[in-house]
Amino acid sequence: MEHTIKKVILPASLTGIALLTGIISFSYADEQTRTESVRAFNKLSVEKGLEIYVHCSDNNYLEATGQAAALEKMTVTEQHGTLQISNRSGDDWESTEPLTVHIYTSQPLERLDARYGIDATVDGCAMASDSFAAIGKMGSKLVLSGSTDTLILDLAMGATLDNAAQPLHVNQATVELGMGANASLCHAKSVSGRQSAGTKLSVSPEAQTRINSSYGTALVVDEC
Repeated sequence: MEHTIKKVILPASLTGIALLTGIISFSYADEQTRTESVRAFNKLSVEKGLEIYVHCSDNNYLEATGQAAALEKMTVTEQHGTLQISNRSGDDWESTEPLTVHIYTSQPLERLDARYGIDATVDGCAMASDSFAAIGKMGSKLVLSGSTDTLILDLAMGATLDNAAQPLHVNQATVELGMGANASLCHAKSVSGRQSAGTKLSVSPEAQTRINSSYGTALVVDEC
């Protein structure tokens, strides 16, 4: 079942903040803002040309900024603890109008699924400290901060995990890299998994590694 509690679209030039009513303003002259409260979630699935930022908050809601037509076509659904956001402004993800979405959660994420050109940044407090799964496909870029005991990372088709200003600390990382994926795990103590052709994995020289690599892969220890 899909749930949408509250949705408001305002000209971004309006002023004023009213979190409890779902109204938050921006100051972009040619853009508008869509603010929507959502139910509590611990998994996030995003797709098609979105730039997203995940923050911690006492309330669960999102703020999306962009052209009005694209905001109207952005879908937000909730199912079994997963918040799903899709940019439907184009026939395919390469032709979508760009949208920036700030997502606020009252509980840490256990899973992030990003597909089709997503640029996702997750604050350290918004990531579960025991275990976190990150999936990136089709040119998506992930930037993760904070620390988690176990990281399950699945990247393919040009997706990347990049370094954050606040490093990502991981005790045990299990990786699956395919088709041009690139991951930086400079602060992982142990890394295991598989790399297929055209992938690159950066780790600390002190890290314990157990990687099954095919021809044309790179395991780099001098970039951290």
